[in-house]
Amino acid sequence: MVMLFCLPLQRLIVSLEESLYIHNIRDMKVLHTIRDTPPNPHGLCALSINNDNCYLAYPGSSQIGEVQIFDAVNLVRKSSMRMQRCTDSFPGDIVVLKFVLLSLNK
Repeated sequence: MVMLFCLPLQRLIVSLEESLYIHNIRDMKVLHTIRDTPPNPHGLCALSINNDNCYLAYPGSSQIGEVQIFDAVNLVRKSSMRMQRCTDSFPGDIVVLKFVLLSLNK
């Protein structure tokens, strides 16, 4: 079952519960598969909308709040980040991922 798909200008990301598929938007060919991801029943992922840096973020662990960052253009893993909780009243599960475009020009 498809949990979520993201559609920027270059890539289509299909997020399944335990894998992600990266498609070329022009011909819909599967370019890369990320397998054995932690259980992701809601298909949580985020894709940056900047074509120069098309990064994919997805949960990296079901035990701790960890996010994997993957370069969806060059098809390589970039890094992983452990998210820190602001308070102990929330569980460690990540429930939202989003890229935000910041402008440093004033």
